[in-house]
Amino acid sequence: MKKESAATRTMLLTFGIPVEQAEEIVKQSKIVLSAMRSMYWRIKTNAEIMQGEATGKLSVDIRAALLYLSDLAPLKERQDYEQRILRMFENQSILGILEKALEAIRSYPHNGELYYTILNDYYIDKQQQSDEVIFTKLHLERTGYYLRKREATLLFGLQINACGLAAANGKKPRAPRRK
Repeated sequence: MKKESAATRTMLLTFGIPVEQAEEIVKQSKIVLSAMRSMYWRIKTNAEIMQGEATGKLSVDIRAALLYLSDLAPLKERQDYEQRILRMFENQSILGILEKALEAIRSYPHNGELYYTILNDYYIDKQQQSDEVIFTKLHLERTGYYLRKREATLLFGLQINACGLAAANGKKPRAPRRK
């Protein structure tokens, strides 16, 4: 088992997670974060395309286009569009949980802004930045950067769980406070 940093142990303790689970949480978080960039930009692009399609039907505003789709469009066209909208909202719901987790990380009391910047620059920005570019920009040494990146990834995994549970209960997630 890998020896964990004090920051990692504090995070795990704050969330009530055993230290032994840290490596698995980091692994799962990397998978989610890797998929997040393409999902985010795909959803954003699809929403813009669908709005263009809807408004382009009659060359008017979105309300008129939706009225056309709900009342006048052929049944097959309406069903296809409804399915696309439903998938988009489901994806946006997932994306919303991920974005809330990132915002909670940003407000984390110890290195929150640093963790957010690392995750955003490496995983979220449309153009992924290399580790070397990020640690140079942040004025971190290579080993310190990789340690912070691992902590940020772990915190993201802990936050997704917290945000997902909060969303399911209709509550606003927040970063845990130090005692």
